[in-house]
Amino acid sequence: MMKKLLFTFFALTLAIQTFNAQAIGWDFTADDEGWSRAQTRCTTAWNSDGYLDVTTAGVADPFFFNNAAISMSTTDVKFLELSVKNGTANGGGSIILVRTDATNFNIPFSMTANSPEFETIVIDLTNVTNFSNDLQIDDIRIDPNNGGAPGVISFDYIRFVETPTNVIVATGLSVDGPSSITTNEIAQFTTAITPNNTTFNGVEYAVDDTNIATISASGILAPKTTGTVTVTATATDGSDVSGSKQITITQGANTIASWEFNTDDEGWNRSQTRSTTAWNSAGYLDVTTTGANDPFFYRNPKVEFNGINFNFIELNVKNGTADTEGGILLFTSNGNINVPVPMTANSADFETIVIDLATIANLSNNSFITDVRLDPNLTGAAGVISYDYVRFLGSPTNIIGATSLSIDGPSTITTNEIAQITATISPSNATFKSLDYSVNDTNIATINSSGILVPKTAGTVTVTATTTDGSNISDTKMITITQGPNNIISWEFDANDEGWNKNPVKCTTEWNSAGYLDVTTIGENDPNVRNTDAQSFSAAGANFLTIRVKNETASDNGQLIFFRAGGATPKTAIFNMTPNSTEFETIVVDLPSSVANWSFSDNFIDVRLDPNADGSAGIVSFDYLRITKEDATASVESERLLDATFMYPNPVRQGQNVFVNLERFTNTDKIQLSVNDITGKLIYAKEVSGGNSESISTNNLSAGVYLVSVKNDRSFKSFKMIVN
Repeated sequence: MMKKLLFTFFALTLAIQTFNAQAIGWDFTADDEGWSRAQTRCTTAWNSDGYLDVTTAGVADPFFFNNAAISMSTTDVKFLELSVKNGTANGGGSIILVRTDATNFNIPFSMTANSPEFETIVIDLTNVTNFSNDLQIDDIRIDPNNGGAPGVISFDYIRFVETPTNVIVATGLSVDGPSSITTNEIAQFTTAITPNNTTFNGVEYAVDDTNIATISASGILAPKTTGTVTVTATATDGSDVSGSKQITITQGANTIASWEFNTDDEGWNRSQTRSTTAWNSAGYLDVTTTGANDPFFYRNPKVEFNGINFNFIELNVKNGTADTEGGILLFTSNGNINVPVPMTANSADFETIVIDLATIANLSNNSFITDVRLDPNLTGAAGVISYDYVRFLGSPTNIIGATSLSIDGPSTITTNEIAQITATISPSNATFKSLDYSVNDTNIATINSSGILVPKTAGTVTVTATTTDGSNISDTKMITITQGPNNIISWEFDANDEGWNKNPVKCTTEWNSAGYLDVTTIGENDPNVRNTDAQSFSAAGANFLTIRVKNETASDNGQLIFFRAGGATPKTAIFNMTPNSTEFETIVVDLPSSVANWSFSDNFIDVRLDPNADGSAGIVSFDYLRITKEDATASVESERLLDATFMYPNPVRQGQNVFVNLERFTNTDKIQLSVNDITGKLIYAKEVSGGNSESISTNNLSAGVYLVSVKNDRSFKSFKMIVN
């Protein structure tokens, strides 16, 4: 009797676990469980063997619903499991998740046609387009087969579950794709997994030599150079089943793709928008614009190729409109890139245009092109633009050499400014637009490949720009650099808040008549404020951020965020402060060494002040903020000494002494040591001299986390101490 009770208990436990793992399902053990509503082009009947039999009549699109609308959330739904026997000639059906006020979801399933046996089908719903775990489903429809082929489809069970109960793993995997391509091509690899009803159909692709080619998660291989690589795909279901295929990559021709329009339009007629295309029997592609803005069209089929050798675009074009520019939009694996095409307006003759893609921002040879769009002109000015040819090349076939070069830029700047040197090359359609820039004295200034000159000190330099097309044409410009003031930009708060009151977030600002800016934080994370006027400045010469601050909050740091044009990643300067302080302290931040990727060529367009990092409630008072060339406080050496300070042991057992090493200081250096608990309460404070290690007793400290602060007259450092 006891064994029977135990068996019953374990069976009940297993049943509860199975039920809990199943979000919703139907097993058809005793009846059809209501699946008989709206039988359309089919009939349903319960089979006493524990199945739902669905008879299709040979009419396409059969379906049916449950008598009660099936409402469910997909929160815990990740898989669909079915056991089905398909007695029809169709090889697939569907389950439709119906949503009243949104798009329905179609979940197709494949099944063996004309089968005498039940088979288990497990579908990973993460592979269903747009499926997610935050959907509300209002009803479910079953389509027993798609074509309506006559016969009986029997369902043993249908289950929506979080974890599959019948995991079907891969037993075999084969990889298919081309055996050889050129460096100008990309290759799509596909896999076939057996059995065809495996639970997880995902694979991971890899190549054995990433110096020769790379492969994406979807199996697109992009060559880098010539050679042979082996592509391997491995099943991600834990079976570690894999397959491989070798591919040989040969050097592609100089012409990657070209359209000469000798006999037809070569497919350039897809999606004609605000323009029409027509082949001209003289061997041109004529594009007529209507006067509506932004005309464009594509090629059918799509243009796809690897960009490793893609360096130039050549066109021969006659522009019969008033516009002076068209474009070629490249859809790439790294985003869309627009290539401007300059043209002579209202021209009666064809002109050759060669575009050096090295001059196009964000275009990389490491990308592959997935489609190309031609924009005959930008404004849609009415008329006809005729293309004699369009060629995508490795090297230009029609080199248009430079005949003259002139450069321009400011004649004088200060050490706190940068200078942008610009160039004019004639003719305007010269093939190679890139230049080599240099200065005659790199001790005075440097210049980069974009022509941005950054001063190092006062003096005079000569900038030289030289063409790179072999013509060796050059031009020079002399620039005088004068000493700029030490203060590059500063806010002193002597008479008012100097505009630091724009859109305060999670804080408030107020000018204190004692000559401070008081920022009150409210206890919420990420407080910040900006100035009413954009605070722009050049990073040239900006070496130090100096702040005099009194921090009455429990936070130990704040930050200034410097914004750059074009949405580029901002630069962030963090300053450390003494928490819960009653006195002002001066903090100096060495910007080039402390701020990630600091560059003297940056031009900042605005500044944001974050008074403290975590928003700890209280007041942070700023006496001044200064960005300077030199450290007026002469505190850099003190800061370096603090950088060499360390504490040991940490963690420390309660009752042990902890030591702060101050040996890099001298005995004339006065240093403030303090210990605060996690709430900011001051536990210990002492002024000591440098030259040795100072001990701090933990006898009176409870187990927990403490902040140990080390401060000299100019700088500050803190440690988190753990007492066990």
